[in-house]
Order: sequence, then C-alpha cells, then structure tokens
Amino acid sequence: MNYRQFYLGKLPSEQWSNIFMYCLNICNRFKIHLPKNSRGFEKEFYLKLKETQNLDIKPWKGCKQHNEIRGVLNERTKSFFKEYIYQSLYKDGQELWDYQFLSDYREVLYVGDYEDRLVLFTEKELDVIKQQEICFKMWNEHEVCLEMLDERNKLDEVENNDFNELDINSISEAVSSFFNKIESFTKENKN
Repeated sequence: MNYRQFYLGKLPSEQWSNIFMYCLNICNRFKIHLPKNSRGFEKEFYLKLKETQNLDIKPWKGCKQHNEIRGVLNERTKSFFKEYIYQSLYKDGQELWDYQFLSDYREVLYVGDYEDRLVLFTEKELDVIKQQEICFKMWNEHEVCLEMLDERNKLDEVENNDFNELDINSISEAVSSFFNKIESFTKENKN
C-alpha cells in the first residue's frame, strides 16, 4: 500500500479541526507524552483521560522527565479528544505538547511542539480529504519508508508490552522448536 506523508504546520482552525477529526475517526490507538509532574491543563487532561480507560504508562525514552501514555481510541476516548480539540482551537494554553494517533501500527497523525503536525495517509484517505474541500496541495510532502516506520512501531510495541507467563511459555516453545529443527537438519546433512 502506498502512503504519503505531509508536514502541515499551523493550519487555519477549521482545516485543523477537520484533519484532526478525520484522523481521530480512522485511528484506534493513541500515544501522549506528558511531563511526570504535569500541572494545569496537562494534569487535568491526564486525570480526565484516566477516567476513560486503563492506560499504559511508561517512562518515555525521548525525555526522562516525561511519561508515554498509551491507550485505545474507543468511543468514550474519542469523544474526550473531540471535546479537547475544540477547546484548544479557541483557548490559548490548552494544547497538548506531543501526541500521536495510530491505526494499528501506522502513525497517522503526529503532533509535536504543539504545532509540528505530520500526517501519513493512503491515497484513499487523501481522496476523503479532497471531498472535505481541504486543499492538501500546499502541504509539504516528505518521502517515507513505510517498512522502517512499521518496524519501528512494532518494535516499540514489543518493548513496551508486559509479557505474561503464557506469552513467555509460547515464545520459549517456539524458540526451542526452531533450534530442535536446526539440530535435526544439521544431523541429517552430516550423514
């Protein structure tokens, strides 16, 4: 599948709202980076988000004073994010510093430093954008190697998942089986 990545930067409020809502609707997971000692809007946002579901919270590798918060974009969480974006469009100081919306392993929307906005769309998704009369021709398009992006996100998921005993046993059995097959193959070819 072909993907196109664009840098959006700061957009007019209505366009940004439409892009944000589209990404929110097609994605099923999120990541947010917040200071460990959040205050003000960020703390309020985190506490309200925590009410919507159990969150996966780990130290963020990108900055030791921040946590990475992961969760599922279910209907309740999507509604919460929708409420948030409309507030941030019209109130200064109510913006998240760094977050991502993902569709499985694909990072569809990335927002960093409040206004550095990247999107990664399929041609079909871009067609939907065109139908909303959003002109993406002025966006800065960037080359993207999706295989590397997918692998990075998959590895990131594996590193951040806590394996239970059943997972470890299954992995151990698979590795053991693999080495047994190699051993058998080696013995057969020596004879």
